[in-house]
Amino acid sequence: MAKSDKSRSSRPSRRFRRWVLGAIATASLGTASFIAWVLLNPSNDPFRRHHARVARDLLDSPEAEHRKRGAWYIAENRAADTAQLLLARHLAERREADPDVRESFVYALGRVGDPLHFPLLRTLAVSGTERSGYVRAAAWLAAARVDRARFHNLAEAQPSADDDWDRIGLAQAWLAIGDCRGVMALLEFAGRGDHSQRVVAARALTRGVRPALVAVGRWPIDAELRAGEVWPEELVAEVRRRCGELDLQAIADESRPHIEQARAVQRIVRRLHGARERLVGLLFSSE
Repeated sequence: MAKSDKSRSSRPSRRFRRWVLGAIATASLGTASFIAWVLLNPSNDPFRRHHARVARDLLDSPEAEHRKRGAWYIAENRAADTAQLLLARHLAERREADPDVRESFVYALGRVGDPLHFPLLRTLAVSGTERSGYVRAAAWLAAARVDRARFHNLAEAQPSADDDWDRIGLAQAWLAIGDCRGVMALLEFAGRGDHSQRVVAARALTRGVRPALVAVGRWPIDAELRAGEVWPEELVAEVRRRCGELDLQAIADESRPHIEQARAVQRIVRRLHGARERLVGLLFSSE
C-alpha cells in the first residue's frame, strides 16, 4: 500500500501536465508565428540581401529576358530598396535600350508602389524624352499606382492627348484608380489598335471592367479570356454595348470594396508562394 501511494505521488499531477502541454503549445505557436512573420515579410534580413543579390544579377545580365525577369522579381517580392534604386537608375540614366525591358522596369516600380518613384514616372510619361509609346503608357499606369493624388493632378493638367499610346496610358491609369472615364477609349483600342495596343487595352479592361460587369450579372457568360491575348471583336462590341446601357461608374464604386477584398486574398496567396521561393533560395543559395 505504501509502495502504491509512493508511485502515485511520483507521477505529475493532472494540473502540472496541463501546464506543461500548454507551455509547449504556446511556445510552438510563438515559434510558428515568428517563422511565418519572417517568411512573409520580404523586408527582413537576410531576405533583403538575398533579394538585392538576385535582382542585381538579373538586371545586369546581357540577356534581355533575364533583365525583364529581374524587374518582375522585384515587383513580385517587393525587393530591397537597393534593388529598386538600381531599377530606377537604369531608367533615369537610360541604360536600357530595349523598350520591352524598359516597360517591365516601369511596371515593376508601379507594382512596388513607392511614392519615391513618382517624379521619375512623371518624367517618363510627359517630358517627351521617352520615345516608346508602350513605355509611356506603362509610366502613366505606374504613376497612378504609386501616388494617386499626384497622378490625378498631373493628368488633369494635361491637354487632350493626341498620341494613341498616351490616350491608352491615361485611360488605363484612370481605370486603375477606379475612375471609368477612359473605358470607352480602351474599348476603342481593344477593337482597332495594333496588336500591342489591343493587348494592353484588353488587359486593362479585364482587370478594371470585367469584375464590375460580373458583379451585376452583365458580363457575357460565354466569353473566354486568356492572359496576354486580345479580345475578339465580337466581345469588344458586346461589352461596349453593355457598358453604354449601365452607370458603370456607380457600379465600379459599389463593387470596388468586394473586388479589393478578393485581390487582397490573391496577394496573400502570392506572398505565401513568394515565402516558399525565398526559403528555397536561402536554403540552397551558393553563398
